[in-house]
Amino acid sequence: IDWRFTDQWSASAGVRYTKDEKDIWVRPLVSCGTTPTGCNNLAYIDDSRDWSNTSPRFVVKYAQNDAMNWYLSWSRGYRSGNYNARTGSAQVLRTPANPETNESIELGAKTEWLDRRLRVNVALFNADYTDIQRTATVLNSVPSISTLTNAGKATIKGIEIDGSWLATDSLRFDFSYGVTDAKYDELLGIACPPCGDKTQPTDLEFDKLAPWTANLSVTYTKDIGPGELSTRVSYSRRPEYDTDFRNTVALRQEAFGLLDASIGYDFGPWNVSLWGRNLENTEFVDIISLGLGYQAYGGQPRTYGLSIGRTFGND
Repeated sequence: IDWRFTDQWSASAGVRYTKDEKDIWVRPLVSCGTTPTGCNNLAYIDDSRDWSNTSPRFVVKYAQNDAMNWYLSWSRGYRSGNYNARTGSAQVLRTPANPETNESIELGAKTEWLDRRLRVNVALFNADYTDIQRTATVLNSVPSISTLTNAGKATIKGIEIDGSWLATDSLRFDFSYGVTDAKYDELLGIACPPCGDKTQPTDLEFDKLAPWTANLSVTYTKDIGPGELSTRVSYSRRPEYDTDFRNTVALRQEAFGLLDASIGYDFGPWNVSLWGRNLENTEFVDIISLGLGYQAYGGQPRTYGLSIGRTFGND
């Protein structure tokens, strides 16, 4: 429901009902023994579960003028429950993680300045999680087994800023910066050590979540001949962050930055582009894990490419 009750003030409200039904039929991830038919003696786990949820959302908007808009939103979110098919325990297979829920508040502004050549958006957010779902590796498990659990309560809050500046008709700067503070308020079933260099379970940092991210890109366009030449350079940066639930120091990702660039030419319906990613050939990883040993699956190395495309339309 949307309601504009003055020229400047408006509001919207909505609600979503969700019903999930999930089934699992799998053998536990355990050793089959020493005989060729050992696995045949392992019983299949057959189980099913269903969950339902009602999630409301409410937003108030204030249009201060044509170039400045404010909003305040409140919502209740929901993430479905799920089974953990990688466990070696029949009991855990029959005990899926229940849904996680959160209540989120966001205050933001969308603004335009300098005769609409500068656009800046700002958002402050706070989310309180209950029964938050987290994935952790079972200690001393061989082979490495991950478990999905309801870890407890957590609060995630932060600020995001993004925008663009059209310095000239040909030169544009795009930027974004975000800070995220994620803390466990309650952490169930976890004992320290091992917790990396932390002493209490609630001191653990969220895995795969950098405390801040920054991006900057510059685009320059110029009419040449029958078409338009466009060049773009972008740089993104992340600080050090943990990659696993228990903040294992050996699995920590060091700070890194990525430099990308491209040059393209548009003429009529055709486009030709030469691009390069991670031009500094920065070493970073997408996945780090600890099983029988340490495994690191590297991120994309320096990569070049040429693309040719055509747009089809009524024209």
